[in-house]
Amino acid sequence: MNAFHDFIFDHRPRREGRGEMRAKMPMSRRLVVALLICIAATSLGCRSMTIFMARRIAAPAATSPPADIAVERDIAFAETPDGPLALDVYTLVDRPALPLPVIVVVHGGGWFAGNKNQIQIGRGFELTRRGYAVVAVSYRLTDVAVFPAQIHDVKASIRWIRANASRRGFDASRIGVWGSSAGGHLVALMGVTNGSAELEGDVGGVALAGQSSDVQAVVDFFGPTQLVPRAGHGDATGWMVERLIGGTLAERRDVAVRASPATYVSASAAPILIVHGDEDEVVDLYQSTSYHALLVAAGADSTLRIVKGGGHGRGGEFSDGSLLAVVGEFFDRTLAPGRVAVSPQRVGHP
Repeated sequence: MNAFHDFIFDHRPRREGRGEMRAKMPMSRRLVVALLICIAATSLGCRSMTIFMARRIAAPAATSPPADIAVERDIAFAETPDGPLALDVYTLVDRPALPLPVIVVVHGGGWFAGNKNQIQIGRGFELTRRGYAVVAVSYRLTDVAVFPAQIHDVKASIRWIRANASRRGFDASRIGVWGSSAGGHLVALMGVTNGSAELEGDVGGVALAGQSSDVQAVVDFFGPTQLVPRAGHGDATGWMVERLIGGTLAERRDVAVRASPATYVSASAAPILIVHGDEDEVVDLYQSTSYHALLVAAGADSTLRIVKGGGHGRGGEFSDGSLLAVVGEFFDRTLAPGRVAVSPQRVGHP
């Protein structure tokens, strides 16, 4: 157990102190290493232990944002049979008086791990400086519920934003979503199911009934879009998909198809920016290139950015500080044109 702990958290020998070692490995790299160890453990028969370790890494503790950004944490937005769901709202301390367009951040973690504090890794809350409210949401993980619980939960968060728009100063007509990995899958699915009753669910009950879960813009960082593998394009996410759909692909192929964003592509899809590394070792680049091609062929507004030398949220532009501005510019174009540029920061995850 200690050897796995040190490898996942620090990838360094135990000679150094644990706190010092953690400081030397960025959180984004720890998340990727955790996923890779879980994948490798499948063939070693110790998946349960590595899942436990990955959950620790993918669920960072909350930290304070910069002094000019305010955060209200752990706001309950819905109750489910498996427990409450919560979200955090980030705004500028000196926020504009007009209603703010909203960017909802959906965390990754293979659908089995992660929490809303992942927003701290890529400092997605800094988009508040462009004049947005930024909302980090939770959803049920696969140890407590299988698909479609996850998409029901994130759609409920959008309905909560609209139900509370007047009181909280949100612009209910301009809501974008941004997710990485499993979160990228969920936001991509949101973007192609606007107005679809099939995946809406009733999370939040009567308090959120009648509100729309439609989104106006999507940023998908390396999310799986076709959960049934295509010949010659396998992924390292197979067992995670099985946990999501509640069985093997042979048993639950229909659920995998239903959970795949590619199933719902049409010209009415929300504008999307897709970002994927050409050396991604977890989610095959084909998941994004093929999805982009489907969207373009359908007449949708899709932009694909391939990160040269980029892995699963690290390397290349994921590490050089340029992508936060790219994401901000996309949301400016689709939600709020002409806002002030933000200083770039390292961003492998929102």
